[in-house]
Amino acid sequence: MSKKEQILKLLEEAKANKWYYPKTFAKLKSLGVIRYEVSWNDGYKAFYFLEQENFQELTKDSLSIQTPVSNTYQESQAKQALYEHQQGKTDFFTLLIQLAEFGISHNIVNMDENTVTYCSINNKHSFVENVPKFKDENDE
Repeated sequence: MSKKEQILKLLEEAKANKWYYPKTFAKLKSLGVIRYEVSWNDGYKAFYFLEQENFQELTKDSLSIQTPVSNTYQESQAKQALYEHQQGKTDFFTLLIQLAEFGISHNIVNMDENTVTYCSINNKHSFVENVPKFKDENDE
């Protein structure tokens, strides 16, 4: 099985089992993902970058997010929406819609730095969140 196939299988498993993000992050990193970028400005698009190859994740959800991104960057509201998502109050696609309303169009995940950078549509504004370390307790 190729790396791409392994990653896509892992992503399916993570979504089906609703893994919390640090677990998904750690598993992607262990498969050689260097970084990935997710945008929701023109539908949901996710691009994964590995040492030897890059690819786009194609999902049935790719067409379901057609939310215009606000030109007004509202960092505190975006952080609050992210916090509420992390508390399990919203699903992933609701979070993306909220982030779009607050002027966030995409994020960049850096596996080496354990960070997610949330960016405005023109990249003038952003904020960085550190990804907590995953503690593999019997693979939760």
